[in-house]
Amino acid sequence: MSSNTPNLGLLKKDPMVDGNETFNIETMLNENWDKVDEAVGQVREELGNIDVDIPEASLTEKGIVQLSSATNGTRENVAATEKAVGQAFQAGNERKAEVVAALIAIGIQASTSETWAQLIPKIGAVIRATGNATAADILAGKTASNASGPVTGTIPVLTGTRAATGTARWPDGALAVYPEQGYQKGGSGDGEIKVTAAQLQAAEPNLKPWHYRSDVNMFGLQGSIPIRRPDIDSHINADGNRVSFGPYSTGTSVPYLYLGVPNGYLLEGVEWVRHHEPNLHSGNVKNGVSMFNGQLVGSLIDGVNSAKYATGSVTVTSNQTSYLFHELVINTLTFTPKLVICHMATTGWSKRNGTAFVSTDYGAFSSRLAAQDSFGSDRGGSFSLSGYTPRANGFTVRAGLSEDNAHSYTLTGAILTWLAFG
Repeated sequence: MSSNTPNLGLLKKDPMVDGNETFNIETMLNENWDKVDEAVGQVREELGNIDVDIPEASLTEKGIVQLSSATNGTRENVAATEKAVGQAFQAGNERKAEVVAALIAIGIQASTSETWAQLIPKIGAVIRATGNATAADILAGKTASNASGPVTGTIPVLTGTRAATGTARWPDGALAVYPEQGYQKGGSGDGEIKVTAAQLQAAEPNLKPWHYRSDVNMFGLQGSIPIRRPDIDSHINADGNRVSFGPYSTGTSVPYLYLGVPNGYLLEGVEWVRHHEPNLHSGNVKNGVSMFNGQLVGSLIDGVNSAKYATGSVTVTSNQTSYLFHELVINTLTFTPKLVICHMATTGWSKRNGTAFVSTDYGAFSSRLAAQDSFGSDRGGSFSLSGYTPRANGFTVRAGLSEDNAHSYTLTGAILTWLAFG
């Protein structure tokens, strides 16, 4: 059974009921198409009469929106394209990688697989550099950060023993040493600063070799003050260029003998300064004149050539004799003696005396002792000279005693008086 559509009234057939009817092109097709065409024409006419105003879209109102692929803009009335979203996503990943690398560089564990929600707390834990240190405040090779960013130090690191650049002296006398500019550890090894002797002298002008003894070395500077050691008993030689005789001041007549003390350091034990004067001997001093507290007694006799005559005496002590003889050594003459006469005399319980002489031309002559003990007994014996050796400035001779009547004698305590003739 046929029917019509509710809006356009288009004819419809029921295949079950109308299946055997002949298909009518006019009613089934043409009339239906006309109705459709008429309806469409009416719709177009109605649409053409409609006036619609659609606004541009905003953050608060729907409307027309323009598409944009920019990723660096600030507009809020355009919509991002797929390309813009992709670029922004890529940039975000790159920034994340940079943040992760920065965290790792300062010792904080981080990974690009972490979300921003996981990375942000780690970033917040980083202490922002606020210091004011510059490269000149930091050791060379070391890095740090200040308010302006990373800083690499430039302070030289000094190793090994370093040379001082100069010295000075503090007002209290202490030594000031100027080190090299840079960092140097303290203590031995890398902390040592070498100061040369010249630098020490620049700080202390009195540090000179001639200010201290020659056996002292101070900081490589060997002293130059000579050390005067006693060479005979407690004696040292006087300065030969500074020996004089005369009054100690102008207007006085009392003469003095001046011996110049030699330049140098006198060691403990030096008590005397001596000077050898070969012309100062008894043969050049008037006979009987005593000098130097009796240590030099003149033997020069008026009218006798002093160069040919001299006399003197010695007292024999126990450490000078071998009981029966004494070696008499004279070195103060100004001539070579040809004849020596020696007289021996003792005192005590057994008094003895005798005279002997020796000559280069006639040999030696002895004499019998005139000896008598306290009991009046003559002890006998003889006194002689032997081993005579003349020299240009004196002589050596052995004075000896001989035994008689089974008696032994000793020269200890004897006084030997000698006369020498040239």
